[in-house]
Amino acid sequence: MVDWSDDVPWATVGGNLAVNRLVFDQVGLFDQSLMTAVEDSEWGYGAYLAGFKIDRSSELYMYHRRDIEGIITQVRSWFAKGSSVTRYQVAVGESQPKGSLRYIARCLGHASLKRCSGGLLGAALELGSYLEWRRVTDSAK
Repeated sequence: MVDWSDDVPWATVGGNLAVNRLVFDQVGLFDQSLMTAVEDSEWGYGAYLAGFKIDRSSELYMYHRRDIEGIITQVRSWFAKGSSVTRYQVAVGESQPKGSLRYIARCLGHASLKRCSGGLLGAALELGSYLEWRRVTDSAK
């Protein structure tokens, strides 16, 4: 995965956001009609245009409290999303990125070490994508 967020001053990819209410008052809320991971970049671009600066810190952590049913529902949803993205990528001729299994392991490690359900969601998304890619490529042989 390429981390281009340092080169793009409005990128909010791959993290959580702590924002003063005044920024939301000026920029507005996230556009929930956009897909996951796009709405935060779109909002970050609006904040950038409004003159705000986005800083990153590796020293801050966000802990999410979720009940097990909510986590299971989200994991299933992200798994399905990974599968459907891959079906599209195969249909348009894009190849599967290398390192998928390594990324799944990293996500699960993060989930375990940080007790972060986001790691489970990342692993579910990538696993859905990987298994769909294997299914499609195996059936083509």
